Amino acid sequence: MSEVVFKASSKLNEDIDQEAKKRKEEQQRDIKAAQDALAKAKEAARKANKAKRDAAKALEKEKNRGQLDQQLAIWRKITAVIESANDEIANIISSEKDLKGITLSKVKIKPDYGLAYTYQHPGKNKQSLKGNDTNADWIKEYTKGGGNTAALIEQANKTIEKAFIANFKRKKRSDSKDSGTKTKSTKAKSTTTSSGIDKNAPVT
Repeated sequence: MSEVVFKASSKLNEDIDQEAKKRKEEQQRDIKAAQDALAKAKEAARKANKAKRDAAKALEKEKNRGQLDQQLAIWRKITAVIESANDEIANIISSEKDLKGITLSKVKIKPDYGLAYTYQHPGKNKQSLKGNDTNADWIKEYTKGGGNTAALIEQANKTIEKAFIANFKRKKRSDSKDSGTKTKSTKAKSTTTSSGIDKNAPVT
């Protein structure tokens, strides 16, 4: 009888162990599944945040692109006005014979900033040749040599944005070097009156 009870008890313990092992395995699977789901959620959130940042950057880039295009258009209009005025000035001077001391170089408009340009020489060490007049000698020489104005326009488009930024959006230089060496130039206030008496002198 005791042997039967022992076998039954042993079988029960074995079943309990198997059930516990089964529950543990299921729990481990659930934990693994939850960890995988969390990792996927984090990856999805990372990708979503990156997409959001990329979209914001793209939007800002497009806004800046639009602003720059608008500013370039204004620069070109200003340039056209200046060049037209200089042509008119040149015509006035050439039509007048008795001008004393008035020359085009003295009276033509010379802005402190560079002018916009439509054409630029693509050759090495020749990119300083740029402008808007197709009758310019350097453009005639370039086209006579086999070049075409499309190449000049393409070259100008490559550099016009940098030229605009250099002319109008240059960052101010810091005066850190100067600030460390500058000394106060304010003079000490005089303590003497108009009669020559020192106001700070001790009273006797």
